Amino acid sequence: MNDKARVLAQLTERAKRLGREGSTEPEAIGINTAIIELNSTRYGAYIRRGICYQKQCLADEAERDFRKALELSPGNRIASDRLKEVMKLKTEIEALKNKQRADSLKLQSSIASMQSLPPTSDYYDFSVGWREETPLHRLGYKITGRSRHQRWQILVNRAVPQLGILEVSHTIANNCRLRKLQYDSEERFAHAIGEWEHDLARLKELFYDGSFFWPSTEIE
Repeated sequence: MNDKARVLAQLTERAKRLGREGSTEPEAIGINTAIIELNSTRYGAYIRRGICYQKQCLADEAERDFRKALELSPGNRIASDRLKEVMKLKTEIEALKNKQRADSLKLQSSIASMQSLPPTSDYYDFSVGWREETPLHRLGYKITGRSRHQRWQILVNRAVPQLGILEVSHTIANNCRLRKLQYDSEERFAHAIGEWEHDLARLKELFYDGSFFWPSTEIE
């Protein structure tokens, strides 16, 4: 066995192990990407990486991988079934975006009255202090005990449909600001702050349409 084949075998074994463990973290994506770079005909690597993307609701990336797997292995049942799931996910995400656009139109008269406020001003006033039991928290969104994948599923499937992107984004941003404001707590809550800001960035990329001031996590 030559060096390339040996590396491929080692990477494939690690990728399969992570797949059995249900890992969707960057390590799993990176290993399968490395396999593809070494041998672009390994359809199993496309399937495993596509599943990682699917679980992270990265529908476009997942679709590309499953289609490539089917190109390399026509009729592959796993790739075919996963592709159907992803296309359904894309339809649901687009419907959710349309709902957000419709909801945004209802807010236009209120937003118009706030145009004189600085771009970082909040539409809702969440400055009442730390609240453990926000509507978002009651839907299951929290940092402790939740992986990024679990939080994202809650945000996309529960929080945004029920509360709207406006309230969800401002609640998360307010959590960040309040923890940063607390004396000596920013370092203690560095992980939570980082995870909130990560979720906010993904929400903005997917749902923000510019119809309200996107909340800042910075403190003045």
